[in-house]
Amino acid sequence: MQVYYANLAAYNSGYMIGDWLEPSKYDTLEAFEKAINKVTKNADEVAIHDYDNFPNMGEYPSAKEVYNFAHKVKEVIDSNHNLTMDIIKDYIDLTGRSIEEIDFDDEFIGIYDTLKDFAEWHAYDVDNFESIPDHLQRFFDWDYYSKTLEQDYIIVTTSDYNKVVFHKY
Repeated sequence: MQVYYANLAAYNSGYMIGDWLEPSKYDTLEAFEKAINKVTKNADEVAIHDYDNFPNMGEYPSAKEVYNFAHKVKEVIDSNHNLTMDIIKDYIDLTGRSIEEIDFDDEFIGIYDTLKDFAEWHAYDVDNFESIPDHLQRFFDWDYYSKTLEQDYIIVTTSDYNKVVFHKY
């Protein structure tokens, strides 16, 4: 998760002064701001020109916004949810909420190979499927049930087509 900070005056004059920074590596906002000043040679105007494995927050987000976002993502990833930056970005895009508004501990359900795998887990662990008599269980329409659950939850599809399921709040 890196951000390229550039000296805007230098850029507008035809040359580059700046460098990549990884906000989550700084213990304090002040240390991060000092690093920005260092790579931009204390520029009066600073712009972000690129992002690497980081959502595009535009050219002029505050250092505090970038720092807080990076640390929240690191906290979520470190809390062993098996979540990645791509999943988090997609979830934020789907919900339209900021990372500060999301409680991943509460909203994250799990990662499944297919939607049908999630449906089977849900049927047995949530909906008490085993209470349906065995002779009737064979008539259960798993495809329809999967599609119904897809409407009731937020599903993020990963690059390898796994289904990451979140509660819809």
